[in-house]
Amino acid sequence: RKRQIGSRSPDDHRLETRMTSQKQSAFRRYRALLVLVPILALAAGGLYYLKRRAITLPESPIARVPRTASAIAHVNVAAVVASPLWERLVVARGLDAPLVQIRERCGFDPVSQIEVLTFFALGARPDGLDKVGVVAEGPFEHERLAECVRQALAAEGGTAGGGATMSQVEIDGVPAVASSTDESRAAFLGERGNAAGMLPTVRAVIATVRGDAESASDDPVLSRLWSTVAAGRDIVLVGHVPPNWEESLREAVGGERVAMITSAFAGLRSVGLGLRLSGGLGFGGMLVLENAERARTLSTLLTSQIETLKNNMMVSLTPLGPIVRSVEVEHRGTDVVITLNVPQELSLIHI
Repeated sequence: RKRQIGSRSPDDHRLETRMTSQKQSAFRRYRALLVLVPILALAAGGLYYLKRRAITLPESPIARVPRTASAIAHVNVAAVVASPLWERLVVARGLDAPLVQIRERCGFDPVSQIEVLTFFALGARPDGLDKVGVVAEGPFEHERLAECVRQALAAEGGTAGGGATMSQVEIDGVPAVASSTDESRAAFLGERGNAAGMLPTVRAVIATVRGDAESASDDPVLSRLWSTVAAGRDIVLVGHVPPNWEESLREAVGGERVAMITSAFAGLRSVGLGLRLSGGLGFGGMLVLENAERARTLSTLLTSQIETLKNNMMVSLTPLGPIVRSVEVEHRGTDVVITLNVPQELSLIHI
């Protein structure tokens, strides 16, 4: 049967319907692709960002510091702030006012997110802030901390007219923030780490943490000092003394006043000090001399002086009595080790 011109058969209608359906399906796929592409890009960017943040801090704090460090000061913030001595010596006297101001400004306590701080100075004679850095560890809430820092910068700019701002940058592939006023940087070392200082210093920390450069733990003297005085202590200082420390001390204080000190400690090369505030007062010290003979002489002198104090009845009746009686001095080759431990109840009574 002939079809009239302009008329449409059922087959034509089904064909048109199928073609329209295919076009709509293709459009839906295209529209879905338009939505998926930015989502995938964001996901890939997030994965890329997280992978770059996948840096884990070495377990030992001195392994996070470049080998060129001449001095390291480590603070177990959580232990110090939780100690009864902190409450008595700092909080009760209002010395924590700056921390209170930060809490009021930011609406939370940033200190609670910092478990430990490790400060360090690079070079034999660090004489500027460009050679000083700090590595922090803790369960950081990066966004809240960043906002707190922005508020602090705004407050400082408002009072000093500086108007400092921060911007997001990368340092050797590691996410970081940069100050607009100088080369100071803060790099995010994974989820729990942060390194702050001038750009060259932060870059050195990143290389150290990644294992691309040697750390302070590779320095045999600093490593020995750390292993001796750090265990079980909340505040630790280890470092090499400047080569001409005797001359500097004479110029600062006066030759006659320090003659006995410089004579007794002649040949001193490095020092380690550790202080425990939690669970009672404890102290550990280690002095590294240039040779065993000088170390033996110093050990004998210190032991004699301490024994004299222990046998002094007047000293025994003072708050210093329990502390003096707990002091021990030991000679180990080129090293002199000093320790003291006071029970917490006695330390609280006498401080």
